[in-house]
Amino acid sequence: MSDSFTSAVFATETMDVPGGTETILRGGRHLFPLLPAAFAGVRGIGVIGWGPQARAQSRNLRDSLAGTGLRVSVGLRPGSASAADA
Repeated sequence: MSDSFTSAVFATETMDVPGGTETILRGGRHLFPLLPAAFAGVRGIGVIGWGPQARAQSRNLRDSLAGTGLRVSVGLRPGSASAADA
């Protein structure tokens, strides 16, 4: 099995995994300056739900994109018990 993709902004790497190869993007804070180019043309990002993963991912996005003009919004069901936390 081979999972492959390309990126016009980030350098990709290919790594061997059991059963084939995968293409990955290795992260790091040194890549933060590339985020505006990676999200070019995007005005906002929506996170649906507010479970443990959504909480961490939306806060990470918000903090990583601070100062770029991109808005991170959280969508919840009406009356959701997590609305106050979100």
